[in-house]
Amino acid sequence: MRPVLICVTGNAAGGKSTFMDILAKYGHTIIKADELAKNVIYVPENYEDLKQIFDKPIFDQNGNIDFQKISDIFFRLDDEAKRIRKLISEYFQNDIWNEINRQVIKAHKLFAFVESASMSLEGAQTYFNYIICVHCNPEESRKRMLSRGWSEERIDVTTKIQLPVEIKIGLSDCSLDTTNIPLNKMEEVVKELIESIGIKM
Repeated sequence: MRPVLICVTGNAAGGKSTFMDILAKYGHTIIKADELAKNVIYVPENYEDLKQIFDKPIFDQNGNIDFQKISDIFFRLDDEAKRIRKLISEYFQNDIWNEINRQVIKAHKLFAFVESASMSLEGAQTYFNYIICVHCNPEESRKRMLSRGWSEERIDVTTKIQLPVEIKIGLSDCSLDTTNIPLNKMEEVVKELIESIGIKM
């Protein structure tokens, strides 16, 4: 029996991580795709590919990948940044299904939640049974990113490289605007939303 797969997307600092943490608290299977993306670059063929293309810019003197250097390049708007985003996206798209197979299908789970702000929603309905967009308004998003210590440059680049949240909402089956939801009310709201699509918390 094919498991029910739910994609959780949204804008930066929209509340996706809090949403996923609440699901995990209730024992649901969650896959944080943006965290998984950090691991796919260590897949041997991906590692060698990156080393051949970038060499010094993203590796330290011991040949280890420096995530800070990748982050510094990733959140720029030049050609090198576009190149590394494209490569990591390709690696990720291949590996996410391996992870779903390992954590969900082989484990005989009935359903799972996959979180990613950067996942392309084009054709996502083919793979996911539901798409949930967890978001906040642009002003609140910027405020939250600043509170996390993000620079204005990184905030601007993040906003430009992601699919506009209005489009994500339009492609989603349901959405949750967290702009005015206090943290102490999030669990109650998430429970109500998840149960509205037929999944018991």
